[in-house]
Amino acid sequence: RRRRADVRFGRDGGLVALTSGGRPVVIALSSEMCGVCLAVKPAARHLASQLGTRARIVELRVLSNIGRVTARALGVEVTPTFVTFDASGNEIARGQFPPRLDLVLSNRSTSHHHQEPK
Repeated sequence: RRRRADVRFGRDGGLVALTSGGRPVVIALSSEMCGVCLAVKPAARHLASQLGTRARIVELRVLSNIGRVTARALGVEVTPTFVTFDASGNEIARGQFPPRLDLVLSNRSTSHHHQEPK
């Protein structure tokens, strides 16, 4: 199991911490069998390339142990779901599309609002 610097997982495989180093984190939960997940993947990759080292996108598959436990902990019931956290670990947005670059890098809160693609 590969771990990332921004995200720490507990013994049960669940998310313990979302941030370190003061960077925002986007948790992207998806499934290989989800058509919408496949359709938004290029937009998520584009966002990751724009963010560079200013923020991190963590991609998790809901059928994996880590993905399943994380989805449950975050209350995610559908895929794809992108949950965005600011540098302090506070949830600032959630939706079925990748968040806008300016939102990830700001501290504005739009929690639980679905974001439409622009």
